[in-house]
Amino acid sequence: MFRSKNSVYIHYSVRNRSARPFRVSAPLVAQAFAPRATVSLAALQYKQLDIRVLHKLGQLTERSLTPARTEVQKQDLQLNEETHGVLVLRTQVSSPSLFHLTFPAEGSHDIQGFVVF
Repeated sequence: MFRSKNSVYIHYSVRNRSARPFRVSAPLVAQAFAPRATVSLAALQYKQLDIRVLHKLGQLTERSLTPARTEVQKQDLQLNEETHGVLVLRTQVSSPSLFHLTFPAEGSHDIQGFVVF
């Protein structure tokens, strides 16, 4: 992640671990808030969160964000292929902030990730 005066740039990677091809669509992005967290977000900064840590954050509320721009190197992934992308948010966020990225899937489960910047 990189911040400029009025933008947040998030670099991400997606790996297809399923047996079926996966098309990487532009992610849906939300800033998540954890008012009853039992763990400090500052301790999690620059990390992707697993389910165990998400449970420690408790009930989340989210604010949808619309990316100003998204780019991905390769959209169609076969088994074990990986791609990288960048999304740009025209917003200011305090640090640390929790983001929820959802990559919609066609006919299967969406890919989701939570990351703290």
